[in-house]
Amino acid sequence: MQRTQWHDIPLRDLIQLQEVHPDLSLCQVMRFILLATRLKNDIILVQPADLKVDKAPDILPHSIKIFLEHSCLMSIPCVDSCWDTLKSFIWENPLQKTDQELFSQHGHHLGLSMSYSTWIISQGCGFLTISHSKY
Repeated sequence: MQRTQWHDIPLRDLIQLQEVHPDLSLCQVMRFILLATRLKNDIILVQPADLKVDKAPDILPHSIKIFLEHSCLMSIPCVDSCWDTLKSFIWENPLQKTDQELFSQHGHHLGLSMSYSTWIISQGCGFLTISHSKY
């Protein structure tokens, strides 16, 4: 089986992160990765124009820190530590880039696909619309 190469997170880094922030859970780390990955353009937007965007900035914008603090239920120092540890992994975004390809290569013949559901609820009319997109 061929493996895709990308920046990975050594477990020792996650263990050290947890040692510094003992209350930090795996769910919080996963949520941090998911959200920070989706905020890349917002992070780039407030950076100096001469900053190269192929590398994660060392410091997150204050608004992003506040968002991650509240969304991930962690302190600002914990947000900073998570960013320091995870920024290269998040910036390269290997999970999002390869999910569709992995399902195509390894899941379709098993009857598996990525499916995103959009639920639109109209409170005024009392109806529910569900649309599905498969990859």
